[in-house]
Amino acid sequence: MNATLAAVLLMATITGSDGAAPDASVPESPLRLELPAKTAIEIEIVDSISSKTAKIGDMFDIRLVEPVRVNGHVVLPIGVTGRGEVSHVAKAGWGGKAGELIVMVRYLQCGTDRIPVGRFHFGASGESHFGAAVGASMIVPLAGFLIDGDEMILQAGTRGNAKVSAAIGLPVSDRPCSIQS
Repeated sequence: MNATLAAVLLMATITGSDGAAPDASVPESPLRLELPAKTAIEIEIVDSISSKTAKIGDMFDIRLVEPVRVNGHVVLPIGVTGRGEVSHVAKAGWGGKAGELIVMVRYLQCGTDRIPVGRFHFGASGESHFGAAVGASMIVPLAGFLIDGDEMILQAGTRGNAKVSAAIGLPVSDRPCSIQS
């Protein structure tokens, strides 16, 4: 009697409480780890951006250059891509005025998960030729207006640090994100 009861309990455990076999087509939900807000990440700009051609609101591609780990597990591998946005631009101008360019990163895309990124403002300006313009104006009146400043160019591969804006749960697996190329 005890052997029969044990066999029935074993069968119920294997097949489920309703007697049906488990559905192998339904994957188990993957383990997810929380990527905390303010986690530092290192990114690079994929394509060059110039103050001569960029406009406020233009989007550009970014790429993760160092893996991000949570509890020793890689949740964001090298190569995960995302987007950034131009937030300020000024073209170089007469009188030696240098070009200006300020960009912000917005997010990384990990499979179907969008990781909000912020606290990265890369701002710089081209080389000013204001002194040369003033000097030229002293020798030849109004000549300073003929001297232009340099445009600001963020070269492809320019790296910077940013931080995750809000905590998000990410899957843990052998391939945590499908890497876009």
